[in-house]
Amino acid sequence: MAHSARKMLSSRVKEYPYIVLVMRHGEAQDRGKHGDFDRELSEKGKKQAKRVAKGLDHCNIIPDAIVCSPAKRASQTMDRLLKRFGDKPRVDLDKDLYDGGIDAIMQQLRQARQSTHTLMIIGHEPIVSMACQWIANPKTSSDAEGMLGIGLSTGSVVVLGSKQPISQWSVRSADVLAVLRPKDLAD
Repeated sequence: MAHSARKMLSSRVKEYPYIVLVMRHGEAQDRGKHGDFDRELSEKGKKQAKRVAKGLDHCNIIPDAIVCSPAKRASQTMDRLLKRFGDKPRVDLDKDLYDGGIDAIMQQLRQARQSTHTLMIIGHEPIVSMACQWIANPKTSSDAEGMLGIGLSTGSVVVLGSKQPISQWSVRSADVLAVLRPKDLAD
């Protein structure tokens, strides 16, 4: 992402007191003998997570809390992000983000603490893009609809914002501020 684009996102985020980052884990290795749940990040996936962390940090978007699927590739993505974010975010793992469907993401929104202004959810396709479509206000998501409709590529992040506390978010309640691929966050 060019410096001016990062500056524009940073500016837009400042307009919203409540931000949710919905991320698809980084690229994973092929299924091995241990099955889908234990798939690890590929080298590309590790680089994607590092790039996303650096890009979000440059945009001054550091989560207060992160909720992550416990699948290995998702938790490894989170670990890479935390290397950049430090120990500020509260971290929780939720198995429902692996196999619980859209309601698992909606449940995380409903359970968000009042003190949480920036929440990050790390999960899997197709659930992450479908949940974002549900949450997004259609008036603000016309450009993002196509990208969300075909699904998020690995390591991508949807940035959603609202003036309502996260625990009050529901269907069509947040503005889409950006859909970012790791390559969009390059220096």
